[in-house]
Amino acid sequence: MEQLTMPAGRDIYLEAEGRRLAAVESYRAQAVREVYPVEVLGSDQPAGLVRGAARYRLELKRVVFQGDVDFYGLSGFNVVIVRPGARVVYTGCEWEQIAEGAAAGGAFAENVVISARRRRVL
Repeated sequence: MEQLTMPAGRDIYLEAEGRRLAAVESYRAQAVREVYPVEVLGSDQPAGLVRGAARYRLELKRVVFQGDVDFYGLSGFNVVIVRPGARVVYTGCEWEQIAEGAAAGGAFAENVVISARRRRVL
């Protein structure tokens, strides 16, 4: 039986301009897309559906910053998730919410909610 491996903090991270900014313990991703019906005169059923653009929202848990990072000033950064055989990269990220904390050894954000413009699997 094949063993499943779960992502660790080194497998999920934030980056900007090719530089790792923070490690992430876990994440939850959600994609939402609007769908619009195509109405036809004289019919009570739509003729079809038109897809809108996808939006991506990520909830990151326990984000540990590397070095002196001003997370509140970040804009247009990436979230990278390394999976066996692939990397998922969310680009054009902007933060929506930050719940911050501290522990021995450095600052971290307990919960961060991010919106991403694009998702790519490499």
